[in-house]
Amino acid sequence: MAYKASLLGEQHAECRALSRVEFFDAFDLNITDSRQGYSATALYHEYLRSRLRARMQPVDRIEEGA
Repeated sequence: MAYKASLLGEQHAECRALSRVEFFDAFDLNITDSRQGYSATALYHEYLRSRLRARMQPVDRIEEGA
């Protein structure tokens, strides 16, 4: 589940970030849910971290991977 949240964050690197509610809806989560040892909030924070990491990559490195 954390992997899916990370992938979604990378995909949204150049877009508006999902709000917490939108993220929970996308993964059918409730604020009190826990998946594979991660709380819903921890998954949302992983999404935001992966989005930030993707945004911080140098442009030349992104173009090499494409």
